[in-house]
Amino acid sequence: MYITFILFLQSCITILKICVLSKFFVRFPKTAKHPHAIILGNGPSLEQSIRSLSHIGNYDLFAVNYFAQSELFQQLKPQSYVILAPEIWQENPMESVVNNRNDLFAKIAKVDWDMYFYIPFFAKKSSFWKPLFCNHQHIKIIYFNPTPIEGLRWVNHILYKKNLGMPRPHNVLTPCLMFTIAQKYENVYLLGADHSWLQHIWVSPHNEVLLTQKHFYDAATAKPLPMQNYKENKTRALHEVLHKFMLAFGSYFSIKTYAQSQGVRIINATPDSYIDAFERELLQ
Repeated sequence: MYITFILFLQSCITILKICVLSKFFVRFPKTAKHPHAIILGNGPSLEQSIRSLSHIGNYDLFAVNYFAQSELFQQLKPQSYVILAPEIWQENPMESVVNNRNDLFAKIAKVDWDMYFYIPFFAKKSSFWKPLFCNHQHIKIIYFNPTPIEGLRWVNHILYKKNLGMPRPHNVLTPCLMFTIAQKYENVYLLGADHSWLQHIWVSPHNEVLLTQKHFYDAATAKPLPMQNYKENKTRALHEVLHKFMLAFGSYFSIKTYAQSQGVRIINATPDSYIDAFERELLQ
């Protein structure tokens, strides 16, 4: 009874958040060309996984965040691209973020194939990206609500289906998975979803929490860095880092339950992935 009451309170708070943060009547266009999709996570295992596939043309491909900075972007020509990383949408970020962002957007803008570009509604407030994409011949912009949804499962599923929010999006895989469920793919495969951060986290003698976030495009050069809290413009303490991880991994269990209710099968095809929510099966 106590747990049900807590979930009810969470649902009430969620509905208040939606009223304040979300846009209503959001409809995603039907974009699926194939019955199956692959989400290309940026984990260090991705490139090796891609090399082992001989039939990748039979899948719709979803790329995320900084994928366009790799050569695989032009080679694979993903049909959909999802950006959530909060630092990308800041109006006045650090110079290093500006340079990285400008390079990323310039590469995305070079697409010569039709691509759906999913970005959060709050990015509408930013103007720096619009000249590149708003009138692009090949890019169709799709806005989404990243509002976190928690509480009673049946309420959550109604809100998910109306595209009013999603499980806490502490990783870009969360919105990406929700979009594949909305498209009603039969099977959704995760590649490059290593999520093996726990191997690469440590605390310096100065109590600075450092994390080496390795991606397939920088696995050999990635350096240990503090994890930033961009909203508060500070670095995260260890308990904050671990809490963020907990929310990310926990969201996948909510997504799994929702996917099953919608008849969508999610398969983690990433070797040695730390994600324990989805069934595992390697793609050949």
